[in-house]
This record gives sequence, structure tokens and C-alpha cells, in this order.
Amino acid sequence: PRKNLKKIPIKAHDCVCLFSGGLDSAIGAIDLLAEGKDPLLVSHGYKGDKSHQMRIKSSLDNFFGGSIGHLILNAHPVTAKSGCRDREITMRTRSLSFLAFGLLGVSAVQAFSTPFGSKDSLAIEKDPSQASKRMKLYVPENGFISINPPLTRRRIGSHSTRTTHPQFLIGIQELFDKAGFSCEIENPCAFKTKGEMMQLCRRPKLLETILKETVSCSHWKRSRQQCGSCLPCLIRRCSINSYGHTTFDATYSYPDISHAFMKFEVNEGKKDDIASVLEFLQLKGQKAQLLKRIRMSGRLPEKDIPKYFDLVCRQIAELEKFFRDHTDLARYLPPEEDKIDS
Repeated sequence: PRKNLKKIPIKAHDCVCLFSGGLDSAIGAIDLLAEGKDPLLVSHGYKGDKSHQMRIKSSLDNFFGGSIGHLILNAHPVTAKSGCRDREITMRTRSLSFLAFGLLGVSAVQAFSTPFGSKDSLAIEKDPSQASKRMKLYVPENGFISINPPLTRRRIGSHSTRTTHPQFLIGIQELFDKAGFSCEIENPCAFKTKGEMMQLCRRPKLLETILKETVSCSHWKRSRQQCGSCLPCLIRRCSINSYGHTTFDATYSYPDISHAFMKFEVNEGKKDDIASVLEFLQLKGQKAQLLKRIRMSGRLPEKDIPKYFDLVCRQIAELEKFFRDHTDLARYLPPEEDKIDS
């Protein structure tokens, strides 16, 4: 039954941008709009996420003066058999489906621009020589979380999410190309930390306005509140600290990192993300070990390894500054005078 069917307005947008409701995707959308581009925003509208996406999008509409195209889809895989309980309850397919939704958005815009049935219909998709006409599918994600180097030796493989890792995106791009789609995936923030994304945002006042509506936490669905202690929250908090305006940040379940660390480590015996980050920070100055961790994250273009190394060093600096500025955990940090060895 198509009781929830509705039409989404599509026009001749010049690009498509994944729009999750997170801080990175919000900055990505702001920058594209500030550059004069006309993106179609594509969202994976899980319950709870959608409300944040809509509020951020409304702020973008008001600021830029117009209704920005927004395609919201939700993969809810269940069996067709009535009453059957078998269903997909994990989130393991979300990255693949999110990119597929982005491709659907690209194809819809291209179909609008070159209507089906015309002489040139889908010519771009069927002729590889037209690669220069491929539409961009932007996937804004800060470079550190994108490669997600293992903080400890145990956080390898599927123990950590790497859904925008270059190896994964290159593989998806190859699938798109071989299937004949004229869609080019690009992460415009591949070599930026989240803090640098904030500092370089083209409309800082707008960013500060919507900051509290963005969600970074990997656990927030459990309580509808960002925890403040998981890796995405820690990266978010150190980024906002480097930006210099912590008062614009969200409310966290664990605003005091020191207290959260002691509670998790002493009272519950958990090895949480705070401990893993502190362990990773001990690698500051150890070039060989950092390069090893970067390569452990997955296959990367050899020419880009130096860029990712510099990126990881800058991220370490942002994290260390946050821990020194806002926690009592300095005893777990490396000496401040450590330098990168040759």
C-alpha cells in the first residue's frame, strides 16, 4: 500500500550532497550554498534524525532565501510476509544505502534535466567519454573520522566504522562507473579536521546558529541526547574548542570528561573511547607508529599518505588541547614538548 507516497520536488540542481544532520554535513551544505551551488540535499531519515535534519534545513532556507531541495528516504527492510518477525535490525547497511540514496538523487536530477524518451536521454550514463559531465555527489566528512585510524590495536576491521574511507568510496565509485552512472563521489573535507572545517566554514554566524541542532554522537538514539564521551563526541568537542566558542555546543550526558573517565574506568571497568583516545595520544611524536596506524585503517593512495599523516598530527593537537583545556587528565597525556621525529 502506498499510503505514505508523496512527491518530492526536483529541479535542475547542479550537485547532490548527503545530509545526515551531523555537523560535518551541515558545514558541507553551508559551504556549497555559499559558493553559489544549488545542491539537492539527500537524507537518510531515521526516526529522530529527521527532525534535526528538517530544523537545520529550515535554517538554511531562511538564511539563503529559498527552499533548498531535500530528498528524505528511509530504508526499513522487513519481510513481505505478514506477521513475520524476520527483519534487518542492525545498522550495517546504512552507509551503502545512504550512497545509493545519493545516487538516486543524482539520477533523478539528471532525468529532470534530460527527460526520459528524448534523443539524448541518459546519454551521460551510457557514454563513458562524457565523464566531465558527471554530477558530483558530495559526501562531507572530516578526514580523521573518514580514515578512522585504529586508536588501539584492537580497533581494526569492523570494530570501527570507516564508511567514508577512501578505499570504500573508491570501490563504490568503481561500481557506479561500471554500471554506467554519471555520478562522481567527492569528499570535499578529506584532508581537514572537523575543527578546520568549522574554522573555514564560509558562513560562521549561520554555523553558530545551527550548531546545537547538529548530532555527532554514535549513541544518541538510546536517550535522544549526545553522550559527550564517545569518539565522535570527543572529536566534536575538541573541534568546537579549537573554534573557540564552546557556549554554542549541545548538552551532553557526560559534560565532565574527567568524571566520565573515572566512572567508566573505576566503577564499571569499561574501556571506553576516552581511554582509547588517551592511549592514541601517546603516539604523538612517533612518526613510524602513526604511519602504521594510518595504513592499518585501509588502503590509501600512496601519494596521499603524507597528507593523511599531517592530518592525523593536527587532529592529535586538537584533541590534546581539548583535554588540557577542559579535563583533569593531563597526567595521561604525552609531554607537551614532544615533537614529531624524522
